[in-house]
Amino acid sequence: MSTVPQVVALRRNDESFWPALFLGAIGVGVALALVERPVLFVYVAAATVLLALAFRYPISLLIIFTLLVPLIPKLPLIPIGGYMVPIRTEDVFLAFALGVITLRSLWDHHFRLPNPLTRGMLIFFGVQGLSLGFALCFLGTISEVDVAVLYWIRTLEYFSASLLCLLAVRTWKQFRIVLAVFAASVFLVGVYGVLQELSLVPAFNAMHQTGEIVAVYFFHGFQSDRLLSTFAGAYDLGAFYVIAVPILVAWLLSSRSSYTKAALGSIVGLSVFCLYLTFARAPLFGLAAALLITFWLLGRRRAAIILAYVLPYSAFLVPDFRQRLEGLINNPAGFQNFGGRIAEGWHSALEGFFRSPLLGTGPASLYYGMGVDSLYLLLLGSFGLVGLVAFVLLAYRVLRVELRLSDVPGDRLLRGLAAGLAGGTVGMLFIGITQEAFFSSKDAMVFWFLVGLLLAGASLANGKAVTRNRPSMTPNSKFACGATL
Repeated sequence: MSTVPQVVALRRNDESFWPALFLGAIGVGVALALVERPVLFVYVAAATVLLALAFRYPISLLIIFTLLVPLIPKLPLIPIGGYMVPIRTEDVFLAFALGVITLRSLWDHHFRLPNPLTRGMLIFFGVQGLSLGFALCFLGTISEVDVAVLYWIRTLEYFSASLLCLLAVRTWKQFRIVLAVFAASVFLVGVYGVLQELSLVPAFNAMHQTGEIVAVYFFHGFQSDRLLSTFAGAYDLGAFYVIAVPILVAWLLSSRSSYTKAALGSIVGLSVFCLYLTFARAPLFGLAAALLITFWLLGRRRAAIILAYVLPYSAFLVPDFRQRLEGLINNPAGFQNFGGRIAEGWHSALEGFFRSPLLGTGPASLYYGMGVDSLYLLLLGSFGLVGLVAFVLLAYRVLRVELRLSDVPGDRLLRGLAAGLAGGTVGMLFIGITQEAFFSSKDAMVFWFLVGLLLAGASLANGKAVTRNRPSMTPNSKFACGATL
């Protein structure tokens, strides 16, 4: 008997088919009512198609998000008066995607909110809120309440990126698709960077150094400026590579396909090349630390030590990078090194900490509401000792989950992702000495999105989700016996 009619029947009887059709019909009706306004009609029609497609195929939202966050420049979508950080496209799309995927999960009775990191995330977010309330009620250190509230909510936004994968990734095929799309996005970031160096595409500088929200310009020549690619600044791009490169390296080492190894090797080489063109010193050493941890966890200890030395020393072959490194070595207290940070951002953070040691002076209360060039001093000054401890405990919990999953028998890709993310986490914590990558929107969204993908893979391995091509698990596996993370 032919199986084709059965496949069609299954699709039509799928519980998500009729809601998607219903939403599509509503959207078409609204679009037809607005047909006399062509531009609005196009927007409504496009949103309707996207909504219906997303409800029917939630994985499509993850693919779009994986490409959107690294590749779309930080152009303002909704400016906010008195604040240099506007609402951007990725912020709106994340809210849209999370809403659609949550509705779909509730419809399918597949909603899983608790995970091993939920408590730590909520505690850190709650401490930030407590600090905000204390600053408003007792200290008076927050001049723009709406800006401070937005700053606080952004932390929850970054954490919510992990829910996309937790709710939408339900099969090993989807897990691999998302990881493959991520690799493609890293490749495209590098391609754009090379084109930017050749003055073929513009740079979108959102470091707010000129008083503009975004400064758009072309490079005057190769190595005429620090590479930004699609990111706000050179340090943000460097932090992105601290997260991405160890994951791709771990995938390369765990792959058995020569074609996959060649493709991943090319992406890693392009990424390291672009990192050198950023002249970003902290991400350079952060990536060295990340690769050291990744190789060590994968049992390549000799290669780990060699790479930890070779990667930083190779930067001396790039003239402008060599100049910045020699400046750091010869004059570490110079204004362009630690001297400027101590005199400006770090001084502001320490003032906030001494004024309120336990809870700090609240979000967006330091150095004109901007960063202070140090993650840990930002936490101390804004949220006090309580906030710093809450973040450290959350980071410890994340690293603990990654280390456990990197040693679990089963899918090599899952182990590679865990080892690479463990290295990336250590690298991000290292560069936190001089930058706040965990509060940079693109880097933070990418990091927590990948953490969610890792937890989704752990859930698949533990039999808590619908699986296809499930890898064999040994009887002694931590996940085979249903152990928690």
